[in-house]
Amino acid sequence: MQTRRLAMAGIAVLTSMSLSLTGCGPTGDDASSTPGSNTTASAPAKPKEPKEVLVEAAQKSAMESFHYTMTYSVLDMAGDFDPANKSALIKTKVNAGSQSMSYDTMLINQDAWLKYYGVSSLPKKWLHIGTDALGADNKLWKTLDDPTGASGYTNSAVDVQKVDDAHFKGTIDATKNPNGDGALQKSALEQMGDAAKAIPFEAELDDKGRLSKVTMDMPKGGAQPADTMQITFSDYGTSVSIKAPAAADTQEAPEAVLKGFKNL
Repeated sequence: MQTRRLAMAGIAVLTSMSLSLTGCGPTGDDASSTPGSNTTASAPAKPKEPKEVLVEAAQKSAMESFHYTMTYSVLDMAGDFDPANKSALIKTKVNAGSQSMSYDTMLINQDAWLKYYGVSSLPKKWLHIGTDALGADNKLWKTLDDPTGASGYTNSAVDVQKVDDAHFKGTIDATKNPNGDGALQKSALEQMGDAAKAIPFEAELDDKGRLSKVTMDMPKGGAQPADTMQITFSDYGTSVSIKAPAAADTQEAPEAVLKGFKNL
């Protein structure tokens, strides 16, 4: 994700340079009075393909802080993301009848803290997880590169159609998702079968070309019924303050918690 951000910044610089240089040469009477001058109108810029617009929208979104929500099946999530300080705070509710519970996840660089509510078998303090417990390559740390999974979803989009400047639709081949995160993990894909190769989606952009909403019609996978996943984005650029919990309020995560993350 860092590489893509640098690439986008480079493209933005080149674009601004090309715009500022247009018209710097002689124009009008000055141009025609120069002996031997031969001015040729520049060719119009080629319109971007719909998928290219979507991929750039996801990249642009990840360059700023934002608030997001995600609903899918029994999950309701809301989070705040701050790329400048490599931090995120995500609140998750699991609404599964008698199994309902909630938990918060805080990520700052390569440290994570989880706090569970309504789970009597787990401590009530923030449970710390570091790279010494999971390793530096664990997918938990990739959350800060693409907290909503939007980059992976847009990159795996196929048959993208532009409805208008702010609305797009098409299908996602989840087997080509480079991140394979969230509901599109390998085990879920296997259960979805061929349906995972053509998941219908719709996307909306705001007036600055950033994502504002992504909706996907997720297919049935094993015991998981077909359902709609919706992600919304808001409050771009708003100040986000995420601070590690006090030491007195934390303890190291037990193996029961670590086990779930080791299988990511």
